[in-house]
Amino acid sequence: MKGGQLKAFAAAYGALQAIPDLAASKKRLENYTVSFVENKDNYYITFDPRFQPPRKLPGGGFVISVGAENDFGRNVRFTVTKTDFKVIKTVTLI
Repeated sequence: MKGGQLKAFAAAYGALQAIPDLAASKKRLENYTVSFVENKDNYYITFDPRFQPPRKLPGGGFVISVGAENDFGRNVRFTVTKTDFKVIKTVTLI
């Protein structure tokens, strides 16, 4: 990982920790796969929560987690500038 990517990751991870309506248990780094995309101006860091297997219901059937959030975390992308490593946009992905 390049130094700029590491600084951008630190900013994005700090922003993930600061999301007020995200439970502390969903802010644990081990619950995520982190990916990076960049252009000439910004880094885009995405936190994808780990897969949650279907859960059996007491009366039969299954519950399948679909969407931007599960028991492990929330699917979030942060845009971080390359000039000063500030988070300028946060998007919850569906």
